Amino acid sequence: MNILFIYSKMFNPTTGGIERVTDLLCREFKHHGHNVAYLNNAPDSSDGGYAYPAPIYFFPDNRTGNDAETPKNIDFYNRLLIKCDIDIVINQDLLFYEEIITAATIPAKTKVIAVLHSNPLYQFSNCLHAVIARNVKPIPLLRDLKWTYIKRQAMLKKLRAIYSHTIPSLDAFCMLSMAYLPELKKCTTVAQIMLSPLQIPILLPYKKTSTSP
Repeated sequence: MNILFIYSKMFNPTTGGIERVTDLLCREFKHHGHNVAYLNNAPDSSDGGYAYPAPIYFFPDNRTGNDAETPKNIDFYNRLLIKCDIDIVINQDLLFYEEIITAATIPAKTKVIAVLHSNPLYQFSNCLHAVIARNVKPIPLLRDLKWTYIKRQAMLKKLRAIYSHTIPSLDAFCMLSMAYLPELKKCTTVAQIMLSPLQIPILLPYKKTSTSP
């Protein structure tokens, strides 16, 4: 199979968990005879010369945030799927590439998978803990809790809009842990999606090749 990983950052395993997971998956796929490619938003000069195990493509409009979802980038993505004869797209950043997922012209044989790597409401959880930690008096605490609740409702509204827009375009939606399911249920209707947990790839054995660091 021909597999394409897509993410806003380069998959340098020394920089984060998603990058490390993807690097391990890529090597495991290649070990089993599959072809793998990466599609990232922009080059990163601080990668320390890491020897990536797969060819890397970059969107022509190297922008950040939702500005990356330009017609030029969508056209590039469409052409890349055909050029590389991609069988499976594994999107590691569903919220970043919302429009590219929904606006792209996906070949009939290509399956698109999106992965949820963390609690979808982690930002709210961290914010709530910070509010409680910095307030010792009841009045400031109640005031900050009110604003935190308002922000949470706004976040939920945004996430529901994104998930309802993107999930119908996916062939599967995977979570790194079923522990995220209660929070996910607050953001979308789970019945809409093909949901499955993932085994942490660090548990999967693979034979190192010459491209290994």
